[in-house]
Amino acid sequence: MDEFKFNELTNEFMTTYRQFLLCAYMHKDVTSEIYHRNKPTWDIIIRSLDLNSVLGLAKIFEKDKDIGRPFNDTKLDSIRGRILNFRSELIAHFDLDTLRNLDVFLKENRIYGPDGLSIIEALKNRFLSFQKSYKFKIDVDNLFRQTTNETVGDFNKWFSGFSQMEENSILK
Repeated sequence: MDEFKFNELTNEFMTTYRQFLLCAYMHKDVTSEIYHRNKPTWDIIIRSLDLNSVLGLAKIFEKDKDIGRPFNDTKLDSIRGRILNFRSELIAHFDLDTLRNLDVFLKENRIYGPDGLSIIEALKNRFLSFQKSYKFKIDVDNLFRQTTNETVGDFNKWFSGFSQMEENSILK
């Protein structure tokens, strides 16, 4: 793998990770008053982030045979398989049989929060391993910490801005 390709994949992974974190933080606040007053908008944002997180992971799994390869771990490979099924059956090919049995498909391929955390952590470790093995200059661990801190800070600013915006709304 060349360094340019690794850097591209790392940046895609950081974007996916950021979407995953934002989605998690928004889910955490679904008990807030702001959520209940803005439920339709909030739910659209959560669904979009959720979908983009899954699609971002699928893209990494499909794009690169090294970083995207199976994990040789039953739990992680099951999660990886569900992510790829979701992308393949609902997004890429829009399979009519899947749509007819959508409830069953969604139940069988559901990705829960802990599943997402597990697969993100496994991919992070794989990226770290590749960085060290190939002696790439990009600092995956630092990028991961930086993305985490920026995402949390950005969400907190957005959330407080959202409540201020609501208080000052001309639509009241």
